[in-house]
Order: sequence, then C-alpha cells, then structure tokens
Amino acid sequence: MSAVEPLPRSAGSGGSARTAEPGPSPVWPVQVVSPFPDAPRFVLGRTAARSSAFTPNDAAGGRTVLIGAATGTDRADVARRARGELMERMHNVLSGHRAREGAVVASYASLRRRGTAALDPCSWAELRSLTHLREAAMPWVTGTSLTGGGQVLVPACAVYLAHRPPAGCPAPLRPGSTGLAAHDTAARAREHAVLEILERDLFWHAWYADAPRRSPPGPAPLDEELRRVLVVLGLRERCLVLPGPGGISCVVACVHTSDGTRQSFGARATSGALGPAAVSAVREALMVRWSMGTASARTVWARMREQGPDRQPSGPLEHALHTFHRQDSLTALLRGATGEPWTTTARGPVGEPRSTARASAAEPRATAHDSSEDPWMTEPDSAGDPRVPARGSAGDLRVTARGPSGNPSAAGHDPVRDPGVTAPGPAEAAPRLLAERTGEDVVEVDTSVSAADGGRAVVVRVIAPGARRMPVDEPDRAALALPAGNARRHPPHPLG
Repeated sequence: MSAVEPLPRSAGSGGSARTAEPGPSPVWPVQVVSPFPDAPRFVLGRTAARSSAFTPNDAAGGRTVLIGAATGTDRADVARRARGELMERMHNVLSGHRAREGAVVASYASLRRRGTAALDPCSWAELRSLTHLREAAMPWVTGTSLTGGGQVLVPACAVYLAHRPPAGCPAPLRPGSTGLAAHDTAARAREHAVLEILERDLFWHAWYADAPRRSPPGPAPLDEELRRVLVVLGLRERCLVLPGPGGISCVVACVHTSDGTRQSFGARATSGALGPAAVSAVREALMVRWSMGTASARTVWARMREQGPDRQPSGPLEHALHTFHRQDSLTALLRGATGEPWTTTARGPVGEPRSTARASAAEPRATAHDSSEDPWMTEPDSAGDPRVPARGSAGDLRVTARGPSGNPSAAGHDPVRDPGVTAPGPAEAAPRLLAERTGEDVVEVDTSVSAADGGRAVVVRVIAPGARRMPVDEPDRAALALPAGNARRHPPHPLG
C-alpha cells in the first residue's frame, strides 16, 4: 500500500510551516508554507505520494515518492496547482506500469517493414546520429497523431516518467514532465501540454541559436501582491518575450538582486495575454530561488565547488545552481534583443487577435491597474475549474491519500488551469502550429490511470520529437546542429 508522504513542518531555509489546506471535501493533502519569512503572503504548496511503483527521488532524499509543488499569493490556488502537478506525474507513472502488459516490443525497422506507423527514434534531435537505435528492440505504446495521421506507435521511453524497459532493451529518452498535462477535457490538457513543449523549444532556440527575443522596457505587468513580494525581498525582475508561431509567445522571467547577481529563471508560454504568463514565470523563478537554499541544493553546490568552475553543469538542479552562483545569464539573453513594448492585445483562439476578453475570476488580478483599460492583464474566456476526483488505483497498484495525522482520506484532485495557459481555441490549432514549426508529427498518448469519463481528469502526454528540449548535459556544437555561421559560444542554459 502506498501513501502520501507528509511534508516536514519546516520548508528548508527558514520557511514557517502552515497547516494543510482545508477544503469542502476530502482532498489530497497539501502542505502550504511561507518559504520567505520576510514575505509571508508568498506561499509554497507541496504534496507527495509514496509507492513502490515510483523511482527514488533525489529531491526527497532518495525516497520513492512523487512530488507536486506550486507557488503564489493565493493559498487555495497554490494548493490546487500543487495537487494538479502531483496528479499529472502519478497518473503517468502508474499508467506506464499498466502499459507494460500491452506494449509492443520490436525494433523501429521491423515495424516499418510490416507497414506499422511509428515514430522514428532518430527524429529526436539528440538521437539523430544514433542510427543503430532503429534496429534495437524496445517497447512501444499506441498514440494518436494530432496532425490527422491516425494511430502511431511511440517509444514507451518517450512517454513515461518512470519507464522500466525489459531486459536488453534500450531507453534512450527521458521525457521529464514537459508535455504532460491534466485537465477536465483532453482538448484543454492537449493545449496545455503543447504550450509547455513550445515554451522549451522557444527558449532553446533563443539560448543556443540566438532566435528573436524582445525586451519590453519598464516593469513586467505583475499583480500588486507579487510586486510587493519582490520589493520586500529586495529583488528585481526582468522579463523577455520570445515570439512563437501563430501568436504564441513565451515569457521568460529573471529574478535577481539589485547588482544583477543571484539570478533565477522561470518561463511560461501562452496563446493569450502576456500579463498572466509573466506572473507565472516570476512565480516559477521565485520557487527556483527558494530551492537554491534547500539541503539537497546545498549538498550539490558543495560538490560543484569542489569540482571547480570548469566542469559543465549536469541536470536541472546543477544548471540552476550554476546560474545562481556563477553565471550572468540575463546579459546573455539580452544581447541582441529588441526593445519592443508589451503586447496590448489579448488573444482568443490560438493566433487570432481579439480586442476584448473577460478575465477569469480564478486568475491573478493587478490591483494597481484596471484590467478593462490595461490589456496586459486581460485574458481570454475561461470555463472555470470543476472539481475532479482522482482515481486511486491502476491495476494492482494502489495509491492512498493520508492527511497530516496519517488517517486515510478520499483522494481528490481539483485541476486548475495555470494563469500562463489560456482557454483553448480550436483543439487542433496548437498541435498543428507545433508540427509546422518542427517538421515532425505531434502525437498524444492518454496516460490517465483509468478511462476518462464525464467529470474525471484526463492526463495526456504530448510527444513532439522535432521540438528542442533543454539538455541535461551541455551539448557540443555538433549535437546542437546549429545553422552555418552561428559560431558564438553559448554558456550553459539557466533553466532548472
């Protein structure tokens, strides 16, 4: 029997503990704390599930747990988003265990000889030179092409967070959580997942290929509460906008001290107004900043100091630590950026401008601005966030929620749309834009732990082999496959 792993009563570097978030019905418990004592209104929500089905988690001292986390200034919203992140990961892992029973084990070459549609392992940029993978037997699961290509087989290692291949089978991909999303409908989950993929792809091209970047003058359009948090902490923000296809943009936020050092980054892609995306990106940068003072980060940083500055960072935590302690990543991003102002038009369906839009009541508000006159903080329509009970079993794998006292409670999930992810337009628009941008198919795999039906959450993994992902290890120029003439040396990327 697996259970929620209760969070400690303190939050690492000086956080003050709060009680678990109450709710009108039993829900997956979330520990809500104030990570910065000087800014108690900014809170961090964390929740965890423990199961033998999970793999050891470095962030949890090697325990077999999955963790969901979120930050913000609205406690209820933070708790919902933390649960949502946990559910995305938990459903995906448990779904991966179930999928092992029905997976097709074969090589890509043999599948193609039989005329079976399948994604070429070498279509991922980081695997392009590893042509021997086409002849290697590996497990495959069925996905659906989002460009109208019907069913297509996908390498299981590109879908599941805790993929465990059969003996002798390679697992050349580690997908991470980018492209994994939970919502009340598959269409909303799909767009959320595609926007996450585009966020990383746009940042990769901005960092490694000097793709266009805009640096709007003046402060980002943040709500007053978040702006106050930055002031109290003595921090400054600088946001850039990375233009994408069909009106989609990615807001990149850097939070730093007054002298420009101690940088941490966040990013959020959006098909709508930039204000909510800037809020999400700054919140993410603050969460990364808090994590730099945790016990695990201090241990890793001590090891990095012993190894010296010439060693390249490996993994998200080391990249974040490298940027925080050693590197001026903001200056690198600003080099060559244009000074265009913030967009003053919100967008409705992907790529279609709209001059007016109703802001969702669930999203942050800029109390210093009237959103009817300041389109920075205006959003497309939202359908709200219905409560969705989580499914607690997958085959013979069971996950039980436990409250802070250890007593079982009914597991529940209240999926919430992050402010950076706007209400979906036509369901096919974002995947089509991504496919056109990358030149490769975009495929969806349902990773819900049971069949989705009315009112239940849908968890999907979107796979886009042509989209660039932030590397775990810094690649050499050959691996980057940069255009001819792009000879500038690029330092390690700053995203954690």
